Amino acid sequence: MPVKIGGLKRLRTLTTFVVDKSTGSSIGELTELTNLQGKLCILNLQNVLDAMVAFRANLKEKKDLKELELEWDYSTKEKDVLDMLQPPLKLVKLTLKFYGGITFPKWFEDSAFSNIQFICLSGCSYPLSLPPLGQLPVLQELTIKSMKSVTTVAVEFYSCNGSSVFRPFQSLKKLKFDEMPEWEEWLPSPGGGNCLDFARHEKLILRKCSNLKLRGNLPNYLRSLKKPSVSSCEVLHERVTPIICSLKKLSCSGRTCLLSGPTLGGPARHGLFDTFNFN
Repeated sequence: MPVKIGGLKRLRTLTTFVVDKSTGSSIGELTELTNLQGKLCILNLQNVLDAMVAFRANLKEKKDLKELELEWDYSTKEKDVLDMLQPPLKLVKLTLKFYGGITFPKWFEDSAFSNIQFICLSGCSYPLSLPPLGQLPVLQELTIKSMKSVTTVAVEFYSCNGSSVFRPFQSLKKLKFDEMPEWEEWLPSPGGGNCLDFARHEKLILRKCSNLKLRGNLPNYLRSLKKPSVSSCEVLHERVTPIICSLKKLSCSGRTCLLSGPTLGGPARHGLFDTFNFN
């Protein structure tokens, strides 16, 4: 990065900022760039060794930013840095890549992030559970990729307070789980079984979730689901039945995709599918 780029106080567009701990820009150079708008991608966050320097980046006050991507070159077990990189409340799209903390920061639980529509969590190898993304009111697309320590998607995914009254993911249209090798179980929300959960969900993608055994249930009553896609998931049991029975189109690929007995037989016999692809 150019030296002293932080002096360009009227700068509006800076698509990429590369953190260099030795010879280049410190993340503190972002402090007074309060007019930034559009998209900002911050790379090499592993070079931020002091959380208070990250705090001085002052992301929260860059109110015209709509897209933010935070990326580490490799996973480090440093949670405090991400704690200090709280985005502005009007953010629409957030991407985290190779974050190495064991837990996610508290600002993920802030329902005040009422404008976030797209979230991607990729390569975050250490967290054992997902943040409570179900309470984001206008979240439309969610991608969870290569979170290698997650074995169970459970109550904390839906809400931070575990309420059985709250209905999660009211605006979600597309949900993708990709390269989740240790994931075994997907539990319903505390009010599980209510048709208001995932009320607008249209597209579900499961890819390379080789250990997904569905000892728990898939979310029930996904009546709006139109485009499920399953690939490289070696075991899928009969518990997909509540979803499969309402489908018009199903794509399935991989060495073994067991949609057995009543799961596939019922809809197929009664001609409910318009399209069925097995690759």
